[in-house]
Amino acid sequence: MKADEQRAGTRAGRRILNGMADALLELVGEQSFEQVRVNAICERADYPRATFYNYFADKYDLLNHCWARFAASMEPRDFEGTRDGFHTLFDRFADLFDRNAELMRKIFAHNGLDGALMRSLTAYFIARIRESFRANHCYHLEVAGGLPQDLLADFCANTMLLIVRWTFLSATPISRDQAHALIDQLIINTETSGTATTKQ
Repeated sequence: MKADEQRAGTRAGRRILNGMADALLELVGEQSFEQVRVNAICERADYPRATFYNYFADKYDLLNHCWARFAASMEPRDFEGTRDGFHTLFDRFADLFDRNAELMRKIFAHNGLDGALMRSLTAYFIARIRESFRANHCYHLEVAGGLPQDLLADFCANTMLLIVRWTFLSATPISRDQAHALIDQLIINTETSGTATTKQ
């Protein structure tokens, strides 16, 4: 984010950040992210363009702030790459979708899974899960035949997001219990059968 922490941390700064984020999320519930213009964000939030650029480099910067705001509500930084950790992370995604069900339906009605918004969401959460893997030392590389940590993190993050999509965004959604079974089958069984070992 372009704004310095001191400015963004004030009451006025937080009000501006939340107003801009809310405006963008409303707009991507009406049209694709690619169609959204900074002028429209500012008009919806009722702030001048100069204020927008005091805080954000561009609309992609604001979109990353939206993901960070969602992530803060999920508290993913205490995620660890253990069996329970993957299931807890999914439940946090699921709770996020449930709390914002109508907004999410609108957003994904106008933004395809191969569009800029979903690519941004995927990239953001892959980066966060990578950071968590490194911070918690969840996976230990073996000298011979060990899986690269980042490859494993990317695989787990992408698979988790695919399960979230299938649960909430597919034409034939699945239940939470079915989603947890997929996590066991596609993530837990995969990583335990490989050469990487999880922290117990």
